[in-house]
Amino acid sequence: MKEIRPKFSKVIFLCCLSIYLSACSFGSRMVHVTNKDKFENPYISFNAPTKNWRIYNRKWRIGTNNNRFYKTIFNDSLSNGSLEIEVTSKPTNSIVYFNKDFDYHKMWERMNKDPREIERNREQNITYDEAEVTYYRGMKCTNSVFSRGYGGDMYSASSKNYLLSCGYYHKTEGKRLIVVSYRYYGASGVSRLQEEAGKKATDIPPLSEAERVLKKDLKEVLDSIVLKDVDWDRMNREGLLYDKSYKTIRW
Repeated sequence: MKEIRPKFSKVIFLCCLSIYLSACSFGSRMVHVTNKDKFENPYISFNAPTKNWRIYNRKWRIGTNNNRFYKTIFNDSLSNGSLEIEVTSKPTNSIVYFNKDFDYHKMWERMNKDPREIERNREQNITYDEAEVTYYRGMKCTNSVFSRGYGGDMYSASSKNYLLSCGYYHKTEGKRLIVVSYRYYGASGVSRLQEEAGKKATDIPPLSEAERVLKKDLKEVLDSIVLKDVDWDRMNREGLLYDKSYKTIRW
């Protein structure tokens, strides 16, 4: 089930925090990109959003057996935080996306009632955790989100972490998964106001603005994605194609 609902570890959070806090010092090493910039590997391609996004380099991170590809883009234009979108293509053994009768909602409800899951959320300070089924390019997908708080009296921050996962058949390699994770992180509460002292309250963008920008730019990425060598005939024969369009997650 890890492919369905992976939790971002403390290590990943610290990496994101490090990127956010050092944005100024690393800024000169990053490259600005626009929707004219395409990122491509043997399985997938996509374009960056229109403006305010940057990358460290144009290479994809490559995983096991050279068939797992990861590409991350960053946006630190908001004064109170940072945004991140990561596109991943990898093989999968999950049955969730390849069984037309699989009931994802029942599985999600069962997981949320698991005492181990409840305890893990408490330990990681996850304030809420939601998911729903959506559709993308005719594929049935899962879209999930969890929110987490950090810090204490001296500094408080929050993040919202989303995950869109869709399964498809590759013509020669079988089951593959496209995963688009997108998240924002920013100061919140009193610490946010202290951090931006000297600005009028109306000049400080709320965290809801970060969420709006993130979802808008994500839509640009999704519209640009090209999946290579998809076995659409097999998908259709097995009842895995749906005449439904993508909808932005409710939360």
